[in-house]
Amino acid sequence: MKLRLIISGVIALVAPAAHGQVANASNVANAASRVAEQNKARDDAAEALKGGDVPAAMAKLRAAAAADARVVSEDSQVAGNLCAIARSMTADRHRSGPNTTALALSETAKARSRSSGREAAYLDVQAAGVYETVLGDHAKARQAYQSALAQDASRQDAAAGLKRLDRLEALMLAKAQENAALRNRGK
Repeated sequence: MKLRLIISGVIALVAPAAHGQVANASNVANAASRVAEQNKARDDAAEALKGGDVPAAMAKLRAAAAADARVVSEDSQVAGNLCAIARSMTADRHRSGPNTTALALSETAKARSRSSGREAAYLDVQAAGVYETVLGDHAKARQAYQSALAQDASRQDAAAGLKRLDRLEALMLAKAQENAALRNRGK
């Protein structure tokens, strides 16, 4: 399955309100080209990881990140892409999913140790997504979402993640209570 995830913040076209300017067609075309290049690099890296070639995958992701002049560092871009690949491989139940997940969390932790503020929050959200959806570790996911919000209170994805975990945990508790009541009735 081809990965077609647009990295948050790749397209940031700002039109200064004071002059009423709008982004021109060239800017839009350049942004679309960068997104296509990032998607291709992520797809190529995923294929390399599926084949067990971690160095080739990392080289593809690093080359794409180096070519993309964004606000976040190259390491953060690579970590975010690895997290996306890990989620995709797990959804596809690919045998390389567990190794890719470990690599994604390792690279995210390395990048996180060298970052702060918004970039740290971005990495926390990426790790939280892996903990939540790939590993099912809600405690670590909650911790990462809370860390993201502590770094950048405007992270709506982190706030939504916490709400999602709250709802899930409430449902699990209700189901456990229901099961206990059914077991007690049967005695």
